[in-house]
Amino acid sequence: MISKNSVIFTKMDKKDYFININPYRKKGIFNPHYKGDSNSFFYDFNLEKCRKFHKYANTYTILDLSPDGSKIITISNKNIDKTHNNILKILEIGTNKVLFENRDFYTYEAYFTANPKYIICRVKYFNDNYIYVYDIESNKIVHNINDKIFIQNGCFDGKRSNFLFPSREKDDYSINRLNFETLSTSKIDVSSIHIFVNSVKLINNKELLLIEPANKSLYLYYKRKVIWKLELSELFISEYDGGFFHLDKKIYFDTPAVNQNSKNMVLFRIDEDNGSLEHINLPLGVEYRKFTPMFENKIIDMAGNIIDIRNEKTSLFNINSFK
Repeated sequence: MISKNSVIFTKMDKKDYFININPYRKKGIFNPHYKGDSNSFFYDFNLEKCRKFHKYANTYTILDLSPDGSKIITISNKNIDKTHNNILKILEIGTNKVLFENRDFYTYEAYFTANPKYIICRVKYFNDNYIYVYDIESNKIVHNINDKIFIQNGCFDGKRSNFLFPSREKDDYSINRLNFETLSTSKIDVSSIHIFVNSVKLINNKELLLIEPANKSLYLYYKRKVIWKLELSELFISEYDGGFFHLDKKIYFDTPAVNQNSKNMVLFRIDEDNGSLEHINLPLGVEYRKFTPMFENKIIDMAGNIIDIRNEKTSLFNINSFK
């Protein structure tokens, strides 16, 4: 086992790209780490085709790709030709047809849901953050989430029928579940562990990965029981500020680390069944960045480096050719 004193987690580079890929549709969205520095684009891996949605492809950020892979949500991030900044749009891929547009709020996050009428958004309003469900057909807010969280503190189920998020009410140790069909909220009791849950991930569409602030501890929770607990603060001397993703019965740290003894790069992961910490040695000769799951047991980092985690074969998606 690698000593906790011997690894340093990598940091993001200004040239990095945020990547989100739908593994079922094999389509993805790519956004530069620094908004406006480079082009945001959509890529269809089936057709090996890139699409951009404005003459100036660095003037917008793609916030989300619809579950069916046919639409995107964009937000403008530059004032071009004296147009209004921070315009939220839903565009049809292939035609660039604007299906919805909103200029009323300063939007930070927006995501499609399983209900075609609704999107969920985090916006700035009078120097505060609010999360609401918006009906794009009636142009009305239909539900407010009063808990002061980021959408990324929560998670969707596999079909985006529900959104799960930690409660911020005093002495309420529960995970809220918002149903996008009924707009009703139910609660999942996690009071048995009595911790402040900073964020939650859904594993296998049933177990909850509960994460304390600063990734101090992780709990895998199911049916009012803790399956396992992992104290990251005891495993690493430096604070881990990255995220996690689930793939092939493993929970992966999305950020790789450098082994200070060998200078090789490693990627940590947790066994889903027993909570044991493992690591895989990454191929030599590449400075890997933050990873995101792709498809067919592949992962891709923020520079476009691809690894098949089952056979360790590598390839490159040339982001630079679309920047």
